[in-house]
Amino acid sequence: MIQLDNPYIFSFFTAEHIGSDAIRPEERVFTEGFATDRMMTFCAGRFCARRAMQLMGYPGVAIPIGKDRAPVWPAGMAGSISHTQGLVGAMVCSTGDHPSIGLDIERRNAVDRSLWDILFDEVELKQILATPSPDEQATLFFSLKEAYYKMQ
Repeated sequence: MIQLDNPYIFSFFTAEHIGSDAIRPEERVFTEGFATDRMMTFCAGRFCARRAMQLMGYPGVAIPIGKDRAPVWPAGMAGSISHTQGLVGAMVCSTGDHPSIGLDIERRNAVDRSLWDILFDEVELKQILATPSPDEQATLFFSLKEAYYKMQ
């Protein structure tokens, strides 16, 4: 478990395989047609979210999928779920402390250079290329943008 140095944000991460018994019947209806990999990350994400909720002192309830495919959090709670190869995590908080929260998990150097012109503007590309580790910096920029998008 990774806990941030913020007493109002609760997180839980796992690299373990989480089976489909981790999801609630109310969530299972959203998984029809999921490929095996998507089902595994969905189950692990909901598992991590509920564990983070429990750390916050909130009962781990079902987390349905909204019209925009984002998790629908219980009233008074904000959260974010993310995954990458081998790691899944979630963060939650009270909307009284933080109105929203965003999380993205990426592997280092994961953003293919062929996508840079699409993902970054000229200023960002200059900053990325000016660093000693541009591939790592590109992944960091991308991850920050993804977390910000989820936060909105």
